Amino acid sequence: MLYDVRWYREREGRLQPVLAAADSWAWAGGAAQCVRRAALASAGLWICKAYNVFGDATAHTTLHVHDDTLSVVIAPTVLVADAGSTARFNCSASDPRASLAWLHNGAALSGGAAGGAAGGAELVLRGVARAHRGVYQCVARRASLSAQAAAELRLGESAPELQYTFIEQALRAGGAVSLRCAAAGAPPPRFHWLLDDVPLDHYRAQHRYFIHEETSVSGDVVSTLNVSAASAADGGRYTCRAHNALGHAQHAARLNIYGPPSIRALGPVRVVAGANATIYCPYAGYPIRSIEVHFDRMIPL
Repeated sequence: MLYDVRWYREREGRLQPVLAAADSWAWAGGAAQCVRRAALASAGLWICKAYNVFGDATAHTTLHVHDDTLSVVIAPTVLVADAGSTARFNCSASDPRASLAWLHNGAALSGGAAGGAAGGAELVLRGVARAHRGVYQCVARRASLSAQAAAELRLGESAPELQYTFIEQALRAGGAVSLRCAAAGAPPPRFHWLLDDVPLDHYRAQHRYFIHEETSVSGDVVSTLNVSAASAADGGRYTCRAHNALGHAQHAARLNIYGPPSIRALGPVRVVAGANATIYCPYAGYPIRSIEVHFDRMIPL
């Protein structure tokens, strides 16, 4: 052989010799370098050097590989996170040059969306809440190609969150009244109803109350308080309280029934010295011209 040819590739700024392999080999005495099934890893600068007794010569070329396939993977595919914790999803595309974007239930996420960062390969959700649950998609785009993968975030244990509450209203006497609250949580919450901060069971003997509780299609617990043939005495400040082992949430609003005024017995109220205290007058009837509150004495704890 009158000459010797050697091939090199530039990787990470350094020249490395090309060795014979299953996907790359030289023929015609090294005058040609063959690449089997060119992939993105084959792209880049290729250099050949020819040597003989008179010296050497160098030539180089850049191999561009156009990949017509693009795939995406998200890990994990199912993530269960407790309320208040931090959840992370990682997205990787087969082509590192592809741009990545995140969606939640089909809606695009901005950089600060959902309480976390939604740019790049990692999606971080801080302070996980009920609103974060659902399907997250990672969409990769490169030129005219696009691909996506999906993962699900499920909410673990969480304190109750009220999803629906009743409003203050004024009604004529004699009709039926329904007050409704819905709450989500894990474990599923239970409801307690109060009238002027007193459990409704205390009044069952004098009032016509019926409480119905069910689970909606979305998994919310729905509690409905029904009052039949409501009278002025049924008016007052009603509270629905949802609770489970992790905490509670409550909502209160007045139900006003037209009729003469009346006041229920006001039980003892205990507060810690130095703390703020709110005391509601347990009155019924509507409309009310004025309410006067008189303090006799306070018993320190």
